[in-house]
Amino acid sequence: MRCLRFEFASAALRLGLAISAGCASDADLPKTGSLASGTSLGNAAAERATRVATTAACAQAYGFAVDSTRLRTAYFTYETNHGTPRAQLSTIEDSYDAAYQHASMACPNSDAADVKADLLRYQAGYFTPRTPPPPPAFDVPTVWGMQD
Repeated sequence: MRCLRFEFASAALRLGLAISAGCASDADLPKTGSLASGTSLGNAAAERATRVATTAACAQAYGFAVDSTRLRTAYFTYETNHGTPRAQLSTIEDSYDAAYQHASMACPNSDAADVKADLLRYQAGYFTPRTPPPPPAFDVPTVWGMQD
């Protein structure tokens, strides 16, 4: 559920940028996660940047103790250490900044417990997405109970 919220926030940000593309030149638009090479590494990094920026902005909105500059620096150090090329880093930085500004104006509906959990993970240096919980075990009586 939480991942869907961040995907929605990311999609809303991209939609807003796409809509404003008709009214502005390419020089006026912030760069998003779409890279010229279209690599999945760059897209994953841009999505991570959006998640981290949104979490940082929402954490400040919820009143959690967060040093957003330190978190931003730690995130870009993470991306650099994982082999992200310098050309893609500038695109990811722009994506991070745009997502942070957007989330600071209107934090998406996030559960404070999820934001705090993600913030603690990010402050510890773990920027990979959380693994989703395993699906519930197949229960025959429950399935037959839903047939009525």
